[in-house]
Amino acid sequence: MLQNIVIYTTKTPTPKQPRTLISMDLRFGILLCLFLHVQCALLSAQPGGVQGKVRKQLDRAGELTSSQPEQALAIALAALKGAQTNHLTFSEGKAYQLLARIYAERSEYTKALEASKSGIAIFDRLGEAKETCRMYIGMGIINRYLQLYPAAIESNLQAESIAKKHSLTFQLAAIYGNLGNIYFDQLDYNHALEYHQKSLQIHKSMGDEQGMGNTFHNLGMIYRMQKQYDKALDYYNRSLAIDSKKNNLGNMAISYSDLARLYIARNDFREALVYAQKSLDIARKIDAKALEQTALSLLPLIHAALGNQAAALVHHQKYLSLSDSLHSADLSKQIADMQARYQTEQKNRELRIQRLRLQAQQASLSQQRTLIAVLIAFVLLCALIGYLLFNRYKLRQRNLKLSLENEQYQLSQTLQLRKEENELLLTETANIKQMDRVKSQFFANISHEFRTPLQLILAPLQKQGNISREEAHMMERNANRLLRLVNQLLDLAKAEMGMLTLHYQWDNLIGFLRQTALYFEPMANAKKLLYQVDLPASEPLVAYDADKLEKIVYNLLSNAIKFTPSGGKVTLRAELDHSTGLRIIVSDSGVGMPEPLQNRIFDRFYQIDSSQTRAFEGSGLGLALTKELVDLHDGSIRVTSLPESGSTFEVWLPLKADATSLPNELHRMVSTIGSGEPADSPATTTDLLTKQEQVELAQEDKPTLLLVEDHPELNQYLRHELSDRFQVLHAMQGDEGLLVARSLIPDLIISDIMMPVMDGFSLTRHLKEDDLTSHIPVILLTAKDDLDSRMEGFELGAEQYLGKPFVLDELVARINSLLTQRNLLRKKYSREVVLQPTGTPVRDREAEFLEKTIRIIDEHIAEESFNVEMLQQEMGMSRMQLHRKLKALTDQSASDFIRYIRLQRAADLLRQSGSPVAEVAYQSGFNHLSYFSKCFKEQFGVLPSEFAKQKNSNSAEV
Repeated sequence: MLQNIVIYTTKTPTPKQPRTLISMDLRFGILLCLFLHVQCALLSAQPGGVQGKVRKQLDRAGELTSSQPEQALAIALAALKGAQTNHLTFSEGKAYQLLARIYAERSEYTKALEASKSGIAIFDRLGEAKETCRMYIGMGIINRYLQLYPAAIESNLQAESIAKKHSLTFQLAAIYGNLGNIYFDQLDYNHALEYHQKSLQIHKSMGDEQGMGNTFHNLGMIYRMQKQYDKALDYYNRSLAIDSKKNNLGNMAISYSDLARLYIARNDFREALVYAQKSLDIARKIDAKALEQTALSLLPLIHAALGNQAAALVHHQKYLSLSDSLHSADLSKQIADMQARYQTEQKNRELRIQRLRLQAQQASLSQQRTLIAVLIAFVLLCALIGYLLFNRYKLRQRNLKLSLENEQYQLSQTLQLRKEENELLLTETANIKQMDRVKSQFFANISHEFRTPLQLILAPLQKQGNISREEAHMMERNANRLLRLVNQLLDLAKAEMGMLTLHYQWDNLIGFLRQTALYFEPMANAKKLLYQVDLPASEPLVAYDADKLEKIVYNLLSNAIKFTPSGGKVTLRAELDHSTGLRIIVSDSGVGMPEPLQNRIFDRFYQIDSSQTRAFEGSGLGLALTKELVDLHDGSIRVTSLPESGSTFEVWLPLKADATSLPNELHRMVSTIGSGEPADSPATTTDLLTKQEQVELAQEDKPTLLLVEDHPELNQYLRHELSDRFQVLHAMQGDEGLLVARSLIPDLIISDIMMPVMDGFSLTRHLKEDDLTSHIPVILLTAKDDLDSRMEGFELGAEQYLGKPFVLDELVARINSLLTQRNLLRKKYSREVVLQPTGTPVRDREAEFLEKTIRIIDEHIAEESFNVEMLQQEMGMSRMQLHRKLKALTDQSASDFIRYIRLQRAADLLRQSGSPVAEVAYQSGFNHLSYFSKCFKEQFGVLPSEFAKQKNSNSAEV
């Protein structure tokens, strides 16, 4: 309520209004802002007779502020002194608050600001946020009147901060209204409009009609100044509607005057005359001379424009007469104020004389107190000097002790330094010995590395007879192995001397990597490893050093295969980006390595010394050379590994691809799949299912898969490979697949993404948005294996995302995993939804489908004739669709599901004591009691009567 008065009891003046009128209105607003809602209850809560006296003085001063400001000022000053003398801090703040009001009434705005600042300091110290906020609002209004607009804005912003922090909604509305008025005075109508709109929102939220009406008026004034007359007229009418309802005649007179100005600006002087006359009539009715003066100032102009010169002259004379009268009244008031001020000054002089006499008496007493204080100070000084002397002695003793301790510490540090030097010498000695051992181990290893291939080369040469083809291949492999070892030693030596250089050539990098990877396929097959090579689909021309790159890949793959036991997995993956370069990732499922040793594996001659790795051959050169070659490319290599969990090496080389070359769009893998039989011709929409497939679909012993793939050969191959495990339906396009899925409700869908008419993403979205197919898991197969495509597929609801090329076993494993998850979900719905038809199911699309089905059955529960055909009509789907959907979610047919819900309802009714079995049967849709008992016993294991007795006995025990 306070804030409404702050801003809206006087509507915002326009720049054309007389400044004297503005000052009177604004002063009245300041007074009401600061003190109309003084919280006297807080004052009265403080105990003591002095507090009661101060409170009465403040109340009396508040009553006399408007009628007798001089007397009110004297009483308020006395109340302030009493509050200060008796340390009544809150009352002191309220006194400053009242003084600010009185000074504003007396037009002493500087003193009003000083009193406001003192009050703010006190209320802020006491934590009185609401009172502090009000004081800041009052300071803002005073500064606005003094046209100190920056200070006015700052005061209101301070108040806004406090109001927001303490949720002072009324004050916040006042602040925004005041800021709007300030910007209006500065002719900044955009900011004024912004803050009045904020104020209006708060008044609307509080249901404050008067505040809304006053804000409507201010908005009308802004739009009028912006010459948006239609908007201004709308807001003026809104304001008048509320003021008429509230019978606020003063505001109505102001609005009528503004409407007259609006129609004058639009040259509609007849309408202007109507509203000016209304304003004049109201002003005379409520005896508001200032409002009457405003109306009279408009009428001469209006009548002159309408050609009524005589009327214009009459109203002009009335305006001059009234203005002179108001001016005379102001002069009389000023004279009366001066006389009252003189009398007050006389009284103040007498009070000052009495105060001087009292001060003289107090000075005499003060001298006596000073003498006593000097004696006490002398005694305390002597005691302090004695204390300081004693402390000085203790300090000397402590310094001596610290000096001795410091010498001991320095001595111990010297001994520690010598000890560390000795330990450093011992460490260096140990390192030298360790290096010697490493070199000895290296020479032993390199000897073994040379001896083994030499033995395998010499053995066939030394035997009698011809050398077989297999032996020749073995000899060639071991000779290449020897050559590679020698080259590694030479490369390491060159790298140490800085003689290694790169020799770039433009070539097919991906093809080169594929050829290098093929070399290790026989080695992986010999160890029965799953060897997988995943290379990019494109094959651009790249400038690279083939010799150095081959050595990097060779060393990483040979290590991975060597340290991976039989049955493990080795993977080579490469990524080529035009902006960043080549990234090679080699991972294995081998023995791994502990983290502390991972930084040392790139050291020359180093081998991990553990029982798991000692059995493996090696010279300790491969990874060291790899690190040197990567560094030569200004690249990086890092390893991630855990014991018994395998290792992953990641190499990055800053190579640049030729973007103009045309890539081959087929993604290739080393573990390729046979071509199979020729693919069938594309199926049409009317020939989506063969007769054989329809026969297989009728069987329920195998899960049904829908394969949507537009590549004929891949479609044929996958159907052939999956047909021994699953019933496989197929479609060549996304829209065809959607029709098949809606018609036959398969258990799982495998779809490509890039297809004509409807792509895999759209197919997935349609499937997941349809109640018929929303439960079907989807696996997306595509060559678009980037992160964005994966994220899009998962966001649309796809359960799996498999990039091409893929391993068939992995696809089968993912299918089986999803089907297993679907079976678990089916059990979940059977337990949480079907078994509790009256409960609240989990909230997803499948649960909502079951809830709808159960609700329909419940609506017809007592109708024995309600069957599957009626249910499918209610659900809006075919019998087969309903059967497949319920079978997928609950593992029950539609008829079994209806009977199950009926029996569940019967069990619920039997739990209610006193319900006869026959009545329960009829209410559950069973007209034959014997059939009901038979079905009930099959489902619950007991007859209905026995079930009811068990429940009643359990209830009695509870």
